[in-house]
Amino acid sequence: MENKIKKVFLYPSEFSLHSAYKTLLSNSPKGYNFSYSYNRNSLFEKFKNYSALKKLYRFIVQITGIDLSQKIVKHDSVPKDTDLVFSMGIIYNGSKPWVIDILDNPYSLSGYNYNLFIKNKKDIEKKLLEGNCKAVICANESSLNLMKKHFSKKLIKKIRLLRPAVAFSDKFSKREEQKVFQILFMGSTKNPEDFYIKGGLETIKCFEKLSEKYNNLKLVIRCSVPPEVKSQIVNNPKIQIIENRISDEELENLYLNSQVLSCPAHIYMLMSWLESMSHGLPIVALDTYASKDYIKDNINGFLIKPSKNIPYDNPSYPVNVRSLEFIDAIKKVDYRVIQDLCVSFEKLINNEKLRKTMGENNVHLIKQKFSIETRNRELKKFLDKLSI
Repeated sequence: MENKIKKVFLYPSEFSLHSAYKTLLSNSPKGYNFSYSYNRNSLFEKFKNYSALKKLYRFIVQITGIDLSQKIVKHDSVPKDTDLVFSMGIIYNGSKPWVIDILDNPYSLSGYNYNLFIKNKKDIEKKLLEGNCKAVICANESSLNLMKKHFSKKLIKKIRLLRPAVAFSDKFSKREEQKVFQILFMGSTKNPEDFYIKGGLETIKCFEKLSEKYNNLKLVIRCSVPPEVKSQIVNNPKIQIIENRISDEELENLYLNSQVLSCPAHIYMLMSWLESMSHGLPIVALDTYASKDYIKDNINGFLIKPSKNIPYDNPSYPVNVRSLEFIDAIKKVDYRVIQDLCVSFEKLINNEKLRKTMGENNVHLIKQKFSIETRNRELKKFLDKLSI
């Protein structure tokens, strides 16, 4: 008699599904069926497209000290026949067995509000230690280290390291050398603020400097660009801006037609990194939060020492990246960082063998650590041990 397939529900349905979870739906581990339903009429859906409302939400949370996301989420949205709730970074207050996945950092447990996290840390730990919370999952070592910093050894025993996965593309090997050396920058197509946080300004400054020396460069920016920046680059024939959503096929072509990913981000960019790695692209990034969990300096990319002028040493980092103080610091460009970025890009521009080697190292790393097969094997092993 075959074992019953266990039903796992991705929670909450009030949030749009992060791309890191989509392969769980299309390729669940054997013996498990992951499902998800998107509540398009939720308050979060209405807030999502209005930056002013987002800022108002953050202000209310800061003043009241209440994580409104925990209050608004409907815990009864979980299907009755669910065997396990797989929470995407938010506390589940229902009665079913559940695990929580911390995809970026533990401050997601309090709506990405550091002060609220510190205030409610004991209550958060108490909730995570309850019997129906079967485990806490961390996506990388940096997240795991933050958990160890803030919580007791008893809770740490419930933590499991489970790396995210990306679909592998074998088309990278067919990439042909082109006359134009294309640098790719990825960011949010919805939030112009992300342009600064993900290193868009540094990328442009570096590209402008490199263009003075090399005539065959092109920069593709797939990101919403703030008006004050766009007005300065929109007429540059060597810069292409893509602000709208594109198809999976168009996105793949974008990777295949590029030679390197520029990512001097001030936070880590999970799927952009993994997708670039799977397509054999070297990555030039800042050595900031979680970068070393994915990028090995001089092996599959270059890690640049970040500026001392930006408040990475603030206790609330990395959630303080959206503060006015942090954004203002980014806008005051550190030209030492730009110079270091340029040096790394020049190594890749001038050395086809190095680009190929780093690209192959990235593909090997994907197969070894971040493939769907590896993720499913580890996830199945972990889920099989749970008493559900």
